[in-house]
Amino acid sequence: MNLYSFSEFIDAIKNLDYHEILKNADTRCWQLEHTSRKEKDRGGLRLADNIKGLLFWLKNGQKPNGLYDWDFILLKPVCKNLIQKKQLKPEALDIFTTISISF
Repeated sequence: MNLYSFSEFIDAIKNLDYHEILKNADTRCWQLEHTSRKEKDRGGLRLADNIKGLLFWLKNGQKPNGLYDWDFILLKPVCKNLIQKKQLKPEALDIFTTISISF
């Protein structure tokens, strides 16, 4: 397991309830910032920034400017699961139609 993998973090939280996701994301972000700043660990700080993007999206329903499209698209399964649990409206998926990723 890669400690700094945003996709692995999303896999770990994607089936949680809305409030559990917020709690887990806040906790992990604080841990990363606390330890990564001391050790000047750029990987940990980047993951913390991505998690802040997740939190911004959950709280505001908008794509955060600092989150790359290929990271933002990882949130789609989270969105689908929260819609299934009736914790987000189906329209929440609309934001993902504006994302285009090319390799």
